[in-house]
Amino acid sequence: MNQKILFSEIQGDGNVGLIILLILIDILMLYLLFTKWKAKSMLYNIGIGLGLIIAFLATFIIITMKQYTEIKEDGVYVELFPIQPSFNFYPWEGIEKCYVRTYNPISEYGGWGLKGSAKNKAVNESGNIGLQLRS
Repeated sequence: MNQKILFSEIQGDGNVGLIILLILIDILMLYLLFTKWKAKSMLYNIGIGLGLIIAFLATFIIITMKQYTEIKEDGVYVELFPIQPSFNFYPWEGIEKCYVRTYNPISEYGGWGLKGSAKNKAVNESGNIGLQLRS
């Protein structure tokens, strides 16, 4: 059954500084791979190649990351794309308290993304203001 959307938000401007740093790392890895490949061993080339794949993958994830939040009549829906390809659903019956608050992502949750433990979770793309759900 389609629920009426009461509130919808998309976060995902990305961290420009982090994106620039990752692109510089990508360029460095390409430089090392294509200028030093004859002078180094096959193991070096494989290591640089794997590092390049990981660097490109990290850059892609950071550039495309978006957080979708929807508050509907039946509960709260949250998705962190492309890491989490579908919405997590939090029904109102399981939520004791719901409020907006300022928090410290690094000290409270260890950073941004899908973070936390079974009882203390955070889904955040950026910033330090979020929707707190207590069950």
